[in-house]
Amino acid sequence: MIRSLASLTNEAETVAKAQVFLEHYPDCVEIPEVRFILASSLKKLGHNPESMKQVLLLLQSQQENVRKNPETWITGSAALATRSPTSSTRRGLPQRP
Repeated sequence: MIRSLASLTNEAETVAKAQVFLEHYPDCVEIPEVRFILASSLKKLGHNPESMKQVLLLLQSQQENVRKNPETWITGSAALATRSPTSSTRRGLPQRP
């Protein structure tokens, strides 16, 4: 739902829903994406300090995740590439081995 709101450029509602999500589901695997969407929406609304805070929290949490489980970075990046709309397979480029 948060991703849909962001794609509709409903920034204020995206911020509200993202903040509720972060509060109620702090251990969910979608937290990094939600935090990124929140930061982007805050920036679009001109709330730059709050946006930067979310970016820093995102970077810190991901850095901690990599320290605890380094292979997550590699497998997580591969998983994101396969579902990303700009991944090589969706652009018609050959896949890497």
